[in-house]
Amino acid sequence: TYGDNAYVGYMMGIDNQCTSGSCEGSTKTTSYNQAHSNTYSSTIKKTVDDWYKTNIQDAGYSDKVADVIYCNDRSLYSGNGYGTNETSYMSGNRIHISKSPILTCSQKKDRFTVNDTTKGNGALTYPVGLITADEVSMAGGVYNTNNNSYYLCTGNFFWVMSPLNFNGNIAREWSVSSNGFINNSGVAGRFGVRPVLSLKSSVTLTGRGTQSDPWVLS
Repeated sequence: TYGDNAYVGYMMGIDNQCTSGSCEGSTKTTSYNQAHSNTYSSTIKKTVDDWYKTNIQDAGYSDKVADVIYCNDRSLYSGNGYGTNETSYMSGNRIHISKSPILTCSQKKDRFTVNDTTKGNGALTYPVGLITADEVSMAGGVYNTNNNSYYLCTGNFFWVMSPLNFNGNIAREWSVSSNGFINNSGVAGRFGVRPVLSLKSSVTLTGRGTQSDPWVLS
């Protein structure tokens, strides 16, 4: 669903109302805290969780994965961040205007973790998330530049975890385009999903990363 500020969230305060007839949604939030409480999982979070359970947990690899912060930065640049009020989120200023990406996450409610409730919010089921727009920028996807030679350019569109804005009608999130541009679109867009996880420091790595000698984690 795209018709409320809540839907820029990896989790949000109202549930997905998208049906075969409409994805605008009839329920509107009336406060910032309601919109951005971590009560309901977004569609993309459910997809990432299913991927993790099948490919990591059920495959016996969970002991190699660290519980770290995944940032869904819903801090405000302008506006009040709820209902259909026009709002810009801070990543928009960092990525689009000042081009000054960061690796910190200012609000505890936006620091998604599983068991860590000291630094994080403890809202995740599994220790997995998405890359942020800031991380994409640092990797080479600087806004309004043409770079198709860095590793996040895959030839496919995929979502990242950072909100851009609510333009009065549609909740918009950052994405990476097929040619490597950092881009944005309404959250109802049908883009790819690339889960991100972090390895524990105790994990060892062997191999050279080639087809004949692949990386092996142990």
